[in-house]
Amino acid sequence: RGSLPHSLYVSAMATGSGIVWFQRTIDLKPKPRGCHYVTEEVIKGFPEISQIKIGTLHLFMQHTSSSITLNESWDASVKDDVEMLLNRLVPEVSSIRRKGRHKFLL
Repeated sequence: RGSLPHSLYVSAMATGSGIVWFQRTIDLKPKPRGCHYVTEEVIKGFPEISQIKIGTLHLFMQHTSSSITLNESWDASVKDDVEMLLNRLVPEVSSIRRKGRHKFLL
């Protein structure tokens, strides 16, 4: 659990003096179950993002047991609240079975 990196497909489009398009796949460090900030990893793996002032960013998590949410982080309790709600929605109990290295809900 948490031993394999999770691939994140990142693409961005911006306008200004012309239309620019960047895309790449980056690997996020393995993490245990829970909510984690990945902003720094995305910026490090996608340095072109610093060139974009106005545009659209698309993030796609390519792993069945991972997801991306966008939350404000000014108030640290937001992360705790989201994690609490996700744990209530998908508890780590025996009703979840493993198939290969992925988890599937029954």
